[in-house]
Amino acid sequence: MAKAHERLEMLARKALGVMDELMDDLKFPTTRFQAARFAYEQQHGRPTERVDMRLSGAVGLHDRIAAVRKRLGETRPNPHNP
Repeated sequence: MAKAHERLEMLARKALGVMDELMDDLKFPTTRFQAARFAYEQQHGRPTERVDMRLSGAVGLHDRIAAVRKRLGETRPNPHNP
């Protein structure tokens, strides 16, 4: 188990060296950005994303179903909404 741990430590150091090289490579800005973002997220975590889902206008489910039926040409009345 100790040998495996040593191997992983060696690979981690090697990986950090590769990330360092990628962050300094000016020929590939996208790769450079991804390497920097990865390093930052490993240290500080991923940023929180917020989604604002506001509804403009009040459309009930029955109204939406009636609109679809009308568009499809159905004339069957809705028993729940006379």
